[in-house]
Amino acid sequence: EERLKLYMDNSPMAVVEWDSDFTVTRWTGGSEKIFGWKAEEVVGKQLMDLNITYEQDIPIIQKTWEKIRSGLFTQVISYNRNYRKDGSIITCEWYNIILKDENGKIQSVLSKILDITERKQIEKKLVENESSLRNAQVIAQMGSWEWDMVTQKTKWSDNYYTISGFKSTEVEPSFELFRSRIHPGDIHFLDERLDNLMKEKKPQILELRLIQPDGTFKWIQNNVSPILEDDKLVKLEGVIIDITKRKQSELELLLAKEKAEESDRLKSAFL
Repeated sequence: EERLKLYMDNSPMAVVEWDSDFTVTRWTGGSEKIFGWKAEEVVGKQLMDLNITYEQDIPIIQKTWEKIRSGLFTQVISYNRNYRKDGSIITCEWYNIILKDENGKIQSVLSKILDITERKQIEKKLVENESSLRNAQVIAQMGSWEWDMVTQKTKWSDNYYTISGFKSTEVEPSFELFRSRIHPGDIHFLDERLDNLMKEKKPQILELRLIQPDGTFKWIQNNVSPILEDDKLVKLEGVIIDITKRKQSELELLLAKEKAEESDRLKSAFL
């Protein structure tokens, strides 16, 4: 018992034991670290008397209690926000283990609780960053990709699918799939530049025509960067940029220049 208490008091997880009436019978040192209350402030009190449950998450707690009381489970896992003694809010994982007697009646519940507030904050920032990246790629009309040369697995960003005319739910990304959409007139150029990249292991910038499902094509700029480990090529990363409007503008300028030059030649012929 002393050894078990030592383990629980020094565990990063809080350990709380309840009786069948949900009155606290054990409150470890880990519980004090996470929630702020000392054992003498908590033992003998019921859960609702402690005011540790965040109001909006009360329905989650009620569903957890219902599962525990039903007698159908030996363990119930829940995720909810809790108040600390100082009023701050934390997010916790609750692992509730239910001990029953030989007649199936609940004798006690042992809850192991882990503070996952920091993990949730990191997850939220990652989601926000991914959302910002997606929005930035849409605005910039670009998509990112990577090709693992070891596993031969390929990843495309959401906007890569949009630019290339594919649907993420319908295809498995691969270099072969990308190559199959390259304009026949640009295939030789693509293969040649890819061979150079494999040999020289230096970044490449390619301008290619990408055929769309409706038969039209887009001009893309594919910026390719090799990733090396011990001078061995292990991955290719890059972005594709939709440069169709730029190419159209260049063509219009070229035609206007040719038209002006032709006009000058005609004028010279009549002077």
